[in-house]
Formats: sequence, C-alpha cells, structure tokens
Amino acid sequence: MISRSARDTSREFTGAVGVTLPPWAVVTPERRAHVERVAALITTWATAMKVPERERARWLSAAWLHDALRDAPAAQRARPRAARRRNAPPRTA
Repeated sequence: MISRSARDTSREFTGAVGVTLPPWAVVTPERRAHVERVAALITTWATAMKVPERERARWLSAAWLHDALRDAPAAQRARPRAARRRNAPPRTA
C-alpha cells in the first residue's frame, strides 16, 4: 500500500495549461515522472501532426489519466467501477 507521504500531490504541469493529475490520483514520484514524459511525448506528436486543440486536449487528458491509480491499492482502483454500476440506469430486458 502506498502511504499518504509517498503520494505525490503536486499538481503543477508546465506543458499544457489546465492539464494535470486529478486530486484523487495516487502516484509515486517515479510514476509522476513517467506520466509527465508521456504527456510531453504526446504534446510533441500533436504539434508535429497539427492536431486540433480539442483533440490535443483529449490526448493530454488520456496521458495524465492513464496511470493515475496505478500505485493505488487494489480496493481503491476498483471503487470507480463500482460507483459506475451504482449510478448506471437500470437495465431493460
């Protein structure tokens, strides 16, 4: 289990305004460095490919979120899925 002190709560990112790890992310400093490298690479690709700003924002969101709970305990990683099931509309037969 990652202790609270090992959790990186820094939310600054110099690459894209407004794109950061969410406050619920549980990442070690090493994982955060990895996520920042992925975001930088995606930014480079998006610039080279002249990707429209909305698509670039989607790519960057995916970069920042792809490992946001990787270092969280298994029970915490499962919580969002369980919450989705509780909030889902009833199934129709």
